[in-house]
Amino acid sequence: MAKLLLLIATLLVAATVVAEAHSAAPAPAPAPVTSPHLGTKSGLLSMKLILHNVAKRPVTFKLVNPVVSKPVVALKGKWNAIEPALFSAKHTNLLVSVTVENNKHVMVNKTLKINLLQHFKTSELKGKKFLVLTAVESWSWKSKYLLITMGELVVLTIKL
Repeated sequence: MAKLLLLIATLLVAATVVAEAHSAAPAPAPAPVTSPHLGTKSGLLSMKLILHNVAKRPVTFKLVNPVVSKPVVALKGKWNAIEPALFSAKHTNLLVSVTVENNKHVMVNKTLKINLLQHFKTSELKGKKFLVLTAVESWSWKSKYLLITMGELVVLTIKL
């Protein structure tokens, strides 16, 4: 008799497990609704430019647009940074002025345009971000060049 009751209880438990397995799964949680505007609640993006100078001569960097910063002189073999600039995240282009002295001791100034959408997704344009710019001297059999790179990508070339 005890064996029969144990068998019936086991069958009831198995039947409820099978019934639960065939029931509909709970509905997934709704996806979070994202805001159509860029940036944080305050709409500000903090961008810091980290500068690494591997060249043999000092290079001056200055953030020009969307905000103006103090010029930063990156000496040979040193790491520097342009202070974090706060600006609206709807400005997706940064303009950086790069100045270097060429072989004729004349200051050469070029403007580097950085499109932030090439390096960050639109949804990532909020909070604190940084970019690393590296200055490297290169030469060919005709002349010397100063290359400004972001990672492996050469973003600006200045003939020295």
